[in-house]
Amino acid sequence: MKKILQEKIDKHLQNAKQLVKTDVHEAIKEYYKILFLNKSIYDWQLDHLQSYQDLAQLYVKIGDYSPAIACLQYSYSVKQDILVEDELQSLILLKGQSLLEQGDVTNFLEGTEFEQFGYLIDFTVPSLQKAYSYLLTNYLNYTLQEVQKVIANDPLNINALLLRGKLYWAQAKIAQGNSDYWKVYSMNPELQEIKEFILYITPKIQKLTNDAKLYLVQRDNERCKLNVDKGLELDPNNVDLLLLNAYLCRINIKYDVSLNLLKKAFDQQPTNEDIKKQLAITYNEMAQVMFEKGNYEDALTLLNEALTFKPQDWGILVNRGDAFKYLGRLKESICDYNKAYEIEKNETVAQRLAIIHHSFGVEFFNKKQYQLAFESFDKAIKLANSVDILFKRGKCLLYLQNPQMALKDFEKVIQMDPNHYEASTLVRQMTSSTR
Repeated sequence: MKKILQEKIDKHLQNAKQLVKTDVHEAIKEYYKILFLNKSIYDWQLDHLQSYQDLAQLYVKIGDYSPAIACLQYSYSVKQDILVEDELQSLILLKGQSLLEQGDVTNFLEGTEFEQFGYLIDFTVPSLQKAYSYLLTNYLNYTLQEVQKVIANDPLNINALLLRGKLYWAQAKIAQGNSDYWKVYSMNPELQEIKEFILYITPKIQKLTNDAKLYLVQRDNERCKLNVDKGLELDPNNVDLLLLNAYLCRINIKYDVSLNLLKKAFDQQPTNEDIKKQLAITYNEMAQVMFEKGNYEDALTLLNEALTFKPQDWGILVNRGDAFKYLGRLKESICDYNKAYEIEKNETVAQRLAIIHHSFGVEFFNKKQYQLAFESFDKAIKLANSVDILFKRGKCLLYLQNPQMALKDFEKVIQMDPNHYEASTLVRQMTSSTR
């Protein structure tokens, strides 16, 4: 039985080859008989693929590309042959070119939220004719490949960028599609299609931004982040959303991510005070982490960055003063503390200044430079009235041959601390000697 069927197949094949020269339509009929008989002999998946490929060529001869494509698609589905794939792609292109020549158009975004933009495709752009040919046959992957080639050669090709954006939308890659439209916006914001894009997208972004801010006030950070992410899909460069995202990352200790977002916002609006403030806060918090690890040099570097954005922030100046102090750079430390104290005369700054002046005073006292020591202790006392510093100033006055002023300091020490043994002893000695 199998032998008989094979003989019939061979006969139809011979007939088909003869008819190709005279009557292609009849040759096609012969091939369908061959395919039917093949089905009877072989498993469907082990069919004679060459017959499908030959049949495809016959359809090409008569300019009927759709069945030709179907034949090659079946052949390729059974066996992934690269030659068949190349031939299939060529046929798809031929069909598309034929449709393009006939003036056909398509809106492959029909039925989606981006439908209005599908009607704006200009199918006459010379550099995109090959891409349009694939598009008319609805082979979007091939279309995208061609568009990518055009953009690789001409990154500023507006029509190619707009088409790629639409193709991304069709593939549900919304953020990538929007990104291409924003690129075109940066090149030509007055383009009519871009104006329509802005009109379409702005209300969506504004609602997501407002909702995100509301959730932030309500301390619902999860929903806030969800809205921020959706908004950045629509506009990856939106400054308000970048700031919100940076804040959320910062409070979750994702400092590097937060910093990158803020730098992106700063590149767009370098004079925006909110961005500068967030950058300063982020660098300052990163410096605190370095402090906790004992990495004072790294902390200093970060605080220097913070102060480029908020040079008059007394808190950051105090922190940098601390970094200088831990690094033994006391003169620079006191300079920062003084700047901070000029901006904000509060106890935090005063205490630090007093400590530094006290340190200088001790150093001068040990070197027997009593006048300089006195001046340092005097500055410290004016900032923080400490028993210890007051007593040391009194001792300086003794060495400077000013016992009356020294006695006053020692008496103040006793008033503040009646149990201060050394001050009490000196007061007794000094008062008894004057009698």
